[in-house]
Amino acid sequence: MKKFLKQFTAYDFKELDKKTQDRVIGKMSDINVDHEWYDFIFEEWTQKLNDHGFTDVKIEFSGFYSQGDGACFTAKHEKGDVYRISHHYSHSRCITSDSEEIRDLARNLSDLIYIDLRKTYDHLTSRESIIETIECNEYLFHSDGRIFSAFEGQDASRLILDIVLSEYPSNFSTDQICKCIDKKSPFVVISEAFEDINKGALKSLIRAGTE
Repeated sequence: MKKFLKQFTAYDFKELDKKTQDRVIGKMSDINVDHEWYDFIFEEWTQKLNDHGFTDVKIEFSGFYSQGDGACFTAKHEKGDVYRISHHYSHSRCITSDSEEIRDLARNLSDLIYIDLRKTYDHLTSRESIIETIECNEYLFHSDGRIFSAFEGQDASRLILDIVLSEYPSNFSTDQICKCIDKKSPFVVISEAFEDINKGALKSLIRAGTE
């Protein structure tokens, strides 16, 4: 049997030509907003709303740049609770209160929340922010813009197994390793070529690979 080492050439983002960079940015346009990026804004605004006397705050929004987009919140207030009058959209006109004063205040604050969310979203999805994230995470690419994986051309299951087993003493039995995994997942280097592996799948992989 003969084994051959396959070599790949990988490029930093800045080494790609402009057209390819544009293609990468298009494909990774949601890299900064594919999670709950708005959580910290909700936290900040919940505190601000508390300062205005609102409690049990629940903020909702939809966006961006489509008809009906906006932000609103429901809450309790000693002068009158804020509640929804429409569940079809999430803008400021979807809420009201039995107190005209509180209704107007809640709607104005909802509009400010939406402005804050939109500005943050625009920043996170800007070309500059996407490039910054790509470079900070040290992504590598093929010349055509595809993300490069250090494990390309190799068997993913075997690689993951080898990496996991390397975290434990060589005299550990399969059962001992699986018990350790139950307590705390080992440090496993997994590239974008792999899906997240839960503990059950990881233990099955180890048992199959060490029999």
